[in-house]
Amino acid sequence: MNMPKFIVLLFLLAMTSLAGSAQKYMHVTPHSGDKDTYVIADVSRIDFGDEGITVITDADGGQTYTFQAIRTITFNDNTAVTTVKQDPSMTLYHPQGSDFVYVKGWNGTKSSPVRIYAVNGAMVINLANWNGEPIDISALDAGIYIITLDNQSTKFIK
Repeated sequence: MNMPKFIVLLFLLAMTSLAGSAQKYMHVTPHSGDKDTYVIADVSRIDFGDEGITVITDADGGQTYTFQAIRTITFNDNTAVTTVKQDPSMTLYHPQGSDFVYVKGWNGTKSSPVRIYAVNGAMVINLANWNGEPIDISALDAGIYIITLDNQSTKFIK
């Protein structure tokens, strides 16, 4: 899973939750650090392309951001995923069409809790004493998930 697709999905989930919430602003912060703020009521639409997003407001023709340039998208600074850390010695892999996630490089001599979260933050799998065996994800819907293991996190697509 690449970060641009993760950001887009997180953005879509946050936008759909705005209808019944008190959140009024959307902030797009590029890696340059210059935050752009939009009043949600003024955003007429958001176009998603292969290379980025364009936020179109009533006031202008739109501002385009490439996926690579976006550091965070936040709503009233309440909701954001800025970093997902990954231990380079461990590799998570999920063969296409498989109902299992595998972790290479895990020290199998100890057990550790494993938690899998949907992008909305809901914990969907909680394994208290995982020992390195394949993780059954057959009960999960297709989507993007974040897995935490031994204080490390990474994402995967089912």
